[in-house]
Amino acid sequence: MYTPKFMTVFKPVCSLGRNLNPVAKGVLLGLYMGGSAALAQGLPELNDSAALVMNAEQEKMFGQQVMLSIRSQGRFSEDRLLLDYFTRLAYELVRHSPRDFGQPKVALAIDPAINAFALPGGYITVNTGLIQNTRSEAELASVVAHEIGHQSQRHISRRIERQKQMTLPATAALIGGLLIGGEAGKAAMVTSQAAVASDQLAYSRTFEREADATGMNIMAAAGYDPEAMPVFFSQLEAQSRLYGGLVLEFLSTHPVSSDRVADGRSRASRINPAPPPDPPSADRLDYIHAEARTVAFYDEPVSRVIEQFDHARNDTQLSLAARKANAYGLSLAYMRNTQYPLAADTLRALREAEPENPVYALAEAELAYVSGNTVLAIEMFETMYKGNTAHPAYIDGYARSLIQAEKYASAIRILRKAIRHHPEMGWAY
Repeated sequence: MYTPKFMTVFKPVCSLGRNLNPVAKGVLLGLYMGGSAALAQGLPELNDSAALVMNAEQEKMFGQQVMLSIRSQGRFSEDRLLLDYFTRLAYELVRHSPRDFGQPKVALAIDPAINAFALPGGYITVNTGLIQNTRSEAELASVVAHEIGHQSQRHISRRIERQKQMTLPATAALIGGLLIGGEAGKAAMVTSQAAVASDQLAYSRTFEREADATGMNIMAAAGYDPEAMPVFFSQLEAQSRLYGGLVLEFLSTHPVSSDRVADGRSRASRINPAPPPDPPSADRLDYIHAEARTVAFYDEPVSRVIEQFDHARNDTQLSLAARKANAYGLSLAYMRNTQYPLAADTLRALREAEPENPVYALAEAELAYVSGNTVLAIEMFETMYKGNTAHPAYIDGYARSLIQAEKYASAIRILRKAIRHHPEMGWAY
């Protein structure tokens, strides 16, 4: 895929609703915006003290509440093909987590920032900007695994616990300073506030070290090269030197140092990864096609996207697979820009080269749908759906085409079946 001009500036996806507890707001923002230091060489033995703050069921309820608030205020993709890709990636990582997450509930935030986060209850959110700025599935997995590491180590509960531990002494010192008055009182108040800030920073860095260490172990168990994590950090460090202020905000909340990169490489050299994950089946997206689809539908402006894909599909320095993925992205960008004849021509060339590729066949059906050729769209989606009634993109396309043709009873029948068998997909129209 083409290389973005620069890494985008970090900005948190989540803007918490007013209905959340103020402590919860501070905890969540602190957890995902906390600093990082060198990779931890070991992980703590988790005791039951964090469970006194929130038990497993309360953590799930907390995660659900936060996720509902986030979804109500952000922009999220409903692209079933991309969601299926990220869900499968997340599942491969989650099932190797030290703590059982169950079936992950994945969301794709339409945001150019490089970010991902996980919440208790199996909620995992990935930004579109993350996949656009990674160069391999292993790098993408490294960020998701890091966030899963936060949850496996119960960092939210532990932060709340620590914040409660620090509140009483800090409050006592503050009141004491007010009572003393004068310069001595001011000094006491400043000292108490500085102590709390210093403690929280140290605690955040500890959490980051734990998340790095846990994430690398998760990656290796899932078959990904753990060195991808320090490699990605190294990329960010290089980008910061090249573009300066454009990435300083991201690096100020996720500090990357040569020591951290070196420690990461050292840890990776001591971890033996499992055999790599099996390649996706024919009708599933692979990494390069998922990246192309994300860029085609969500990068801005679409005119620049088209120009870059058009150039990259003919770049002989790229592999044949990469050139095809860029052609696929070009067809989708044409589709997004309502240039339907050009989209059809590009897809036709891909289908001639790979007539059995179901991902390209799906793109043709999507083109029929968005261009208003409802009869053809129904015919194509029905064929794919009958071949695989569990495929989320086939279900979605077939149902939408039936709705477009005002065949509501048939669409409801398809969706009811999907809800019974795949309730986690949240089918809603």
